[in-house]
This record gives sequence, C-alpha cells and structure tokens, in this order.
Amino acid sequence: RPALEVLGAVKDFPRDQVTRLIWLTREDDPPAAAPALPPAADFGDVRGTAHAARIRSGAIRLDGEIGDGRFGASDVDLFRVHLAAGQRLVIDVDARTGGSRLDSVVRVFSRHGRRLAVNDDHAGAPDSHLVFEARRSGVHYVGLSGFGNAAYGIARGGRRGPGSTGAYALTLTFDT
Repeated sequence: RPALEVLGAVKDFPRDQVTRLIWLTREDDPPAAAPALPPAADFGDVRGTAHAARIRSGAIRLDGEIGDGRFGASDVDLFRVHLAAGQRLVIDVDARTGGSRLDSVVRVFSRHGRRLAVNDDHAGAPDSHLVFEARRSGVHYVGLSGFGNAAYGIARGGRRGPGSTGAYALTLTFDT
C-alpha cells in the first residue's frame, strides 16, 4: 500500500485509490527517486467490477491501458460515477497526444446499461472528448474502449470485437 507523509503523519492509501503520486520537496532538499509502485490492476470490464470514481466535484485523472485485461484487444475499462440531475461531466482521453497507439472511444451508460452518449474522435483527432449532462441523479458508467470494439455493454464487457489498444490518461471533470 502506498503511503503519504504529511507534516509528520503517515496515511496509507489502498492501491485502487492511487493513480499517481507527486513528490513535493523544499528547494534545499536533495532530489529523491520516487519509489516504484506495483502495476495498476486492470479497471473493470463490467458493471460489477467498474472502478468507482469517489468524487462528485472537481477532477480526477486515471491512467490505464486498453488491451491489458482478460479480453485482450476487446478490453473495456469501465468507471462508475455519481451525478446529480443537470450536472455536467467532461470526459477527456489523452492517448495519441501522449504517444500511444490507442484510438479511443468513450461512452456514457445509464445504471441500467442504456447507452446515453458516445464520442469516437474529437476535433479530427483520435482522442475522445465528451461533455455529458445528466438528466437524472444517480449512478452512470463511463466506458473506454479502442476503436473497433463498439458493441460491448456494461453487463457483458468487451467480448464482441477486437479494437485498438494502448495506454491512456482519462480525466473526469465534474462540473456543478
């Protein structure tokens, strides 16, 4: 479990809640190498294993990879979010801009699995970007897959077709 020391107090964090550690030092501190973290587990492929974004306002960045799950090139990373009626969620995927081969597709689903919104390419680039406004309060799911894997659902995961694979950075911004 990664730990963080703040003003002499050490706080442990479960691995699934840590996406990136940032080291802050005073100018006179010698540079120190950050300890290696164990590799992140694959984000869930179906509703029951979806990664819970534990925030309702602000932004969170999640780093992952499509193709590292049990479905290979049919991998899906699924994230559970809670939105209030009228709340906007801005979903931004950075993959190609970071040198990855992933051609991302992002989808938003209702808690029952109905697809509510989708974005393949944004502004002529293969990285996805979507602004979604919730009509109803409650749980929603954000699905991220590679282009070519378009027929998945949150109940069955990415078993339909192979898609593009590669690393990504997903930023979820909760506007109130």
